[in-house]
Amino acid sequence: GNTGNENGIMSRLQIPADSVNNIAVSAYGYLEGKKISASYDSIGPGREGNKMKPDLVDYGGYGGSDYLEAVGSYGYNSNECVGTSFSAPLVTRKLGLLMWKYPSLSVLDVRALVAHYAALNFSVKERNIFYDGKGGIK
Repeated sequence: GNTGNENGIMSRLQIPADSVNNIAVSAYGYLEGKKISASYDSIGPGREGNKMKPDLVDYGGYGGSDYLEAVGSYGYNSNECVGTSFSAPLVTRKLGLLMWKYPSLSVLDVRALVAHYAALNFSVKERNIFYDGKGGIK
């Protein structure tokens, strides 16, 4: 979600993003050449049981000088955009490629592999877990 700029509880991940059986994706961008959590990102942890959410992070732009270009359908104008709507498809593509490369893997297998990969590469020093969750996948 993109509610990170809201106040208090309104900045938290909303239903269904904080459910156990999905993969919640947050976004990062670049500010002055440094990779940072996007300010618009909804934050974790998830609700009941304080599930570690979001699960993964990928590029979604930051704004200002770091944004994505999108072409609109009305007049085909170029628009400067940022958001988790851009980071989530990048993660989905990586997971899809993994399933294509290893067709014997089920969706649950891939989910488990990603969770374990992120856990093994987790560093509290490198990221704010309430924004970036467990981290990214390459």
